[in-house]
Amino acid sequence: MQMENSRLDQAMPQALRQAITDKGHVSYAEFIRIAAFDPEEGYYSKAKTRVGQSVESDFYTAESLGEVFGRLVVAASIDLIGSETEAQECSFVEIGAEPGRSVLDGVEHHFKETLTLRLGDVLEIPDTAIVFANEWLDAYPFHRVCFDSEKGWQELGVAMANEECLEEITLPKLTPPVQAIRGRLPETTSEGYVLDLTVDATHALREVVRQSWHGAFLCFDYGKTWEELTHAHPSGTGRAYFRHQAEKNLLKNPGHQDLTCHLCWDFMVETLQETGFKNIQVDRQESFFMHRAAPVIRDIMQNKRTGLDGDTQTLMELLHPARMGDAFQALCAVRPGTLRDP
Repeated sequence: MQMENSRLDQAMPQALRQAITDKGHVSYAEFIRIAAFDPEEGYYSKAKTRVGQSVESDFYTAESLGEVFGRLVVAASIDLIGSETEAQECSFVEIGAEPGRSVLDGVEHHFKETLTLRLGDVLEIPDTAIVFANEWLDAYPFHRVCFDSEKGWQELGVAMANEECLEEITLPKLTPPVQAIRGRLPETTSEGYVLDLTVDATHALREVVRQSWHGAFLCFDYGKTWEELTHAHPSGTGRAYFRHQAEKNLLKNPGHQDLTCHLCWDFMVETLQETGFKNIQVDRQESFFMHRAAPVIRDIMQNKRTGLDGDTQTLMELLHPARMGDAFQALCAVRPGTLRDP
């Protein structure tokens, strides 16, 4: 389905206007890269509150809910690595945390050290580590393709309809990142079927896991299998968030709203397999924590006051299938060393 032209309510990043002017158009990935990460005017570069439950923020994450999520992550990390003794030999590395925040804030732990890597930091991992990320990979730019029954898969991009309006266009040819995975796209599907391809996220994960460290990898995010993405989401999964409202029009107010889509878990699993990881699992957030952080869950439930106290409410938000429990998944794996099988 063609994205409707979007009149700009707020100023477009100058770098985006310049890129479109210079080339005549940009791919969706380049559009998102500038809108999200331009050093001066990108969404993630601005000094504003993006994450939280206030009316000024645009979305909230499990991590923004407080210490309960951190306690669950610590317990699950110990379970993944094998024991608390082994965890004490590991550096805990968090990738993609919001400025001034860490999942371990206020949480007791006994890791060897903690490292927090934020936007723009070099992703260098110590020799023995537990690498953790929450909603990191979904922030990367994505390509968007659409099926034409006569021409096959066509890549979509963005151009200026006029000085005040962006429009979606079909690019003259596939960009190199999409061409590289052209063979994976279905030979045929319904007319106008849209796929959002998280190629950049796959590359980001590869940058981390191709390094020669040992330990465990754990990330939480929203994703789908390749089968689901290619058969069950004809309009794609790309969307924007502004003030806690989802918006399907990706062209509306670039630089002022979060742009995201579902990951392809198949791509992530393959990347881990190719770099020597074992025991790779993708599970619903609820199921993952119930299996790997049961002592913390039990402690919260046993120590709650009458009714639903704050910690219990947070736990329910994280685990209930109607909330985050089913919407988010956990991807975990270990790289052989002193680690046990899960």
